[in-house]
Amino acid sequence: MSISTKIQALCKQHNLTQEQLAGQLNVSRQALSKWELDVSTPEADKIVQLNDYFKISTNCLLKDSFETIEPTKKGHSGPRLTIILSTVISLIGLVILFNL
Repeated sequence: MSISTKIQALCKQHNLTQEQLAGQLNVSRQALSKWELDVSTPEADKIVQLNDYFKISTNCLLKDSFETIEPTKKGHSGPRLTIILSTVISLIGLVILFNL
């Protein structure tokens, strides 16, 4: 599915008009219309703004699958928690090693 279709779906899902979303992204309504009609593609910084506004990952807009358009889950720590825990465990191990 194209980015144009995804932008349309996100606007519909969030009950946004082109004018409202264009205002949030600081672009003209005509520019947004061109994105939705697949006449042009948003620049990278606008894709980032879309991701931030809709709270979705870049993959949601750039990959082909539509089912990926879901808000990211708040409180989902995933890999970040794993990295933090492994770092803490490593530091504890180093403290124990140097105190022997």
